Amino acid sequence: MRKSLLSAAALAVLAVAGCANNAGPPAPQLTFANYQAITLNVTSAVVQEAFINPSDPQNVASQFVVPPAEAIKRYADNRFKANGTGDGFFTIAIEDARVHIRQIDQNNKVLEWSGVGKEDEYRVFIQLKVTPQPSGFNGRNGPTTIKMERTLVMPSSVTLAEREMKQVKFLEKLISDIDVKINDALDLVPAIKN
Repeated sequence: MRKSLLSAAALAVLAVAGCANNAGPPAPQLTFANYQAITLNVTSAVVQEAFINPSDPQNVASQFVVPPAEAIKRYADNRFKANGTGDGFFTIAIEDARVHIRQIDQNNKVLEWSGVGKEDEYRVFIQLKVTPQPSGFNGRNGPTTIKMERTLVMPSSVTLAEREMKQVKFLEKLISDIDVKINDALDLVPAIKN
């Protein structure tokens, strides 16, 4: 009896260990830690949601591993730091961060028959209003509007891990393009950089 209890306990331990090892790879991270912080001569640096189309029924942004609006917030939190006095401010207003998806059928009978010839096309719409306003600045430059539309296409048959990795790489490139445009806007207001 004791031998059978020990055998059952050993099998239970092996089963639990086997389940622990079957866990897939961790979800990809999107931290933007590779961006050096820019210290701005303002008392506040904020990102706010100001969606111009908040209830688009086709929006599937929440299906991304990190929704684009959340990616922009993470990037801005790491990138822009307020360190000034007076009434200066820096604002990024997210006016659009929608994602639409459509399935593209391949024009190949063999692929169509096997069910692997379909592709998912994600179309991402970004619109930001960037307002760099250091204390006492009376320049003629108002807010800068940044508009982007980018497309990510991948086979419908990819695994969840592959899909998430492709989405992360896509968002990294998108944020890199946004970073260039925001820095161009900051260059128009030299007094904002410490």
